[in-house]
This record gives sequence, C-alpha cells and structure tokens, in this order.
Amino acid sequence: MKRWAWLVAALYAAMLIVLTVPAVWGAFYPRETAVQAARILAAGGYWCWVALMMVGELLLLRVPVLIAEKRLKSRRPLLVPVITSALLLALLFAAAGLAVWCGLWGDKGPAFLKQTPLPDTLVLFDVIGLTVALWLAWGLLFWRFAKSAGTPEALLARLTRWLVGGSIVEFLVAVPCHIATRQREDCCAPVGTFFGLAFGISVMLMAFGPGVFFLFVARWRRLHPTARAE
Repeated sequence: MKRWAWLVAALYAAMLIVLTVPAVWGAFYPRETAVQAARILAAGGYWCWVALMMVGELLLLRVPVLIAEKRLKSRRPLLVPVITSALLLALLFAAAGLAVWCGLWGDKGPAFLKQTPLPDTLVLFDVIGLTVALWLAWGLLFWRFAKSAGTPEALLARLTRWLVGGSIVEFLVAVPCHIATRQREDCCAPVGTFFGLAFGISVMLMAFGPGVFFLFVARWRRLHPTARAE
C-alpha cells in the first residue's frame, strides 16, 4: 500500500505544479504576464516549498497506510498526523495574520511600530514564538481528539475537517487582503497576501489526500480481492 501513498503524494505535488503559473498570473495580472509568472518554476525556493508540501502529505498518509495494511497496533502512530495537522493549522493562522497585516498596513506597517521601532530579529523571534505556541495549542487539542476518537478513521476525518475548514477561513481572509494591497499599488505587501492564498489552497488540497488514498485502496481491493496488502 505504500506505493499508493506515494502515488497520492505525487499527484498532489503535480496538482500544485500545474496550478502554480495560473495562480501567480491571476493574482498579479496585469502586472505579471504568463511568461513572467512562469519564472517562478526556475526558483529553488519554489521547489523546496513543493517538496515540503509533499512531505506533509506523506506524513498525513502514514496512518491510512497502516490502517490499510492492518498494522496499526497502538495509538502511538497517531502522533504523526496530530503533530502534522497542528503545525499546518498553526502556519495557516500565521499566514492569515500576515495577510491581515499586509492588507491593513501594506508596506508601511502600523504607526505604533514607527514610533517605537523594533529590531527585525525581535520581530522574527516574536513571529516564530507565536507560531510555536499555536502549534502546541493545536497539538494538545488534537491529541485530546485522538484519545476521545473511537477509531483512527474517525480521528483522520476530524483532522481533515479542521484542515479544510481552516484553509477555507484563511483563504477568505487572504482574498480581500490581496485585493486591498493590489488597489493600493503596494510593492511587497501583495507577495505576503499571495503567500496566504497559496498556502491556504495547498493545505486544502493536502487535506483531501487521505480520502483519495482510501479510494485508491478500495479500488485496488475490488480488483484484487484475493491479493495481500503490499
């Protein structure tokens, strides 16, 4: 069944790559042409992002693989999707916060920071600290879900609902913020709001991975009723 997990993750990565150029072009049109939007495919950071998203998909698929292979003997493996989902939701909240920041203040930043400017390193540590705090909070909440869930499938369904719901909310926040930054003709702020859009869509598509995996497994078992799970 592991090959099915790799297939789902590969399809997910391919979907991200196919959607990239249209998404960039649409978000920055008419400032960017299709050719200019396609230049993102030559950036090393872009492929690091695709690789990280694919790793996240594989981590979410770890428990479905164990369930399909009937090797889920304890609840310890449930820590992997719990930690992964908590991190993704923490990053969704951080991306939504960045989008709101850019939407409200754009490139200039709020007035109170101009009056009492903070070192860039301190701001960075604050952002990282807030993200880690959100990660821990979501992790504790999801671990409580794991203990109360009747079956691993029920936990996965709940985590998926939270990821889809969180990505939808983040997307709804990022869209008006991106429109606001484009109307002001900001320089860097639209990049921040676009990051929120891209991350929200990426997590939403990632959340459907376990469901697609189970469909693949069910189809495989119907075609090979006497075969053993690989």
